[in-house]
Amino acid sequence: MSALTEAQPKQRFALIKGSKGGTSLRADWKPGLKGQPETQGPCYRNFIETIQLAKQALKQDGHTAKLSGLIWHQGESDSKVKTETHQARLTELISRLREDTGDPNLPIVLGEVYDNEKRDKVRAAILKASQADPNCGFVSAKGLTTWDPGTHFDAESQWLLGERFAAEIQKLKKGVTN
Repeated sequence: MSALTEAQPKQRFALIKGSKGGTSLRADWKPGLKGQPETQGPCYRNFIETIQLAKQALKQDGHTAKLSGLIWHQGESDSKVKTETHQARLTELISRLREDTGDPNLPIVLGEVYDNEKRDKVRAAILKASQADPNCGFVSAKGLTTWDPGTHFDAESQWLLGERFAAEIQKLKKGVTN
């Protein structure tokens, strides 16, 4: 958050977090069909509801809130999927997130999962999906370390990853055409 407030000191920020470890894009985060919750994964449904509730709560507290960007960091559980399959699923997710949030140009930054030498396909899919969309950014996991055998970033790496996300979302926001 410090990178955002340093770059825009007069702006107030609210972060809306939606996460669940050990989940897959195929099932848990599947965006399904708009208005048909039975076709959507439980994490996706919960995430969209969390965004709506957070925006309502901010409004009730007298704030004018606009969703100005989204960061996505997931993929370890999808590491055995073909690159093309994961890229297609990620592209579908991005499209639906924009549709469900009402912003067709919503800046979205995709974070690279840690390279434990078993995730090359999903890492390639994340990069390709980000490169295929002008309102999508990418942050590398290069140089980051984990506290366990190659999955969960340690505290210092989480901080660095957050700084990378903040820098990339700011870069995208400057170049997004609305």
